[in-house]
Amino acid sequence: MNLNAILLCAGFGTRLGSLTRETAKPLLPVAGKPIVDYLVEQLAATDRVKELTVVSNHRFAAQFDRWRAGVSRRLPGLGITVVDDGATTNEHRLGAVRDLAWAVGTAKIESPALGKGTIGAEFARSQPTHDQRRNQFSGAQNRPPRRQQKIGNV
Repeated sequence: MNLNAILLCAGFGTRLGSLTRETAKPLLPVAGKPIVDYLVEQLAATDRVKELTVVSNHRFAAQFDRWRAGVSRRLPGLGITVVDDGATTNEHRLGAVRDLAWAVGTAKIESPALGKGTIGAEFARSQPTHDQRRNQFSGAQNRPPRRQQKIGNV
């Protein structure tokens, strides 16, 4: 069974400050390639995802179009469509639920099913844990706040 996937990449990354002033958060490089590449490569490796819709805001849509061109050359079996939700500022963004509904309609997905996207175990194992990062920078030995223990870091 072939699947269509939707990646919601329409945020403005405001909490990252100057890092995302000119570059979309999913396109920031980690270990030499954009963050979004890790997830897209894992989706393509399943051989089940044949179509990918990436939702971007208007401010970063052209960046995602350029990214798509490069990924399409590397992963020719994966059809990638970038859709622009029209948002130009964080204050006027549509939000995840409306972006998802809009993308389902735009991609003409007949039987949508919602799944939780995660970065795969191989990549995750190579990254320091929340506690390791915090201890590295602050020397703190306390456990993460209760909320983070319950739902994890996002």
